[in-house]
Amino acid sequence: MNEGVDAFFREAFTQGWRCVKIIHGRGLRSVKGPVLKDAVIRRLLGRWRKQVIGFVSARQCDGGLGALYVMLRP
Repeated sequence: MNEGVDAFFREAFTQGWRCVKIIHGRGLRSVKGPVLKDAVIRRLLGRWRKQVIGFVSARQCDGGLGALYVMLRP
């Protein structure tokens, strides 16, 4: 999963994107809570910390709690 997130962010920076949406799904059968969402957030706050301005759950029409908007530094 980390390789996919890293490849996506490298592409985003190469293209000069300032805002991206990551769709991770909700995983409603998990008894531990949002496993993939937490993994993506850990990756954002770890390896990509300096390049990420912030992130928030998406609007309901864009995936709601199953997606994140991520603002990137130029």
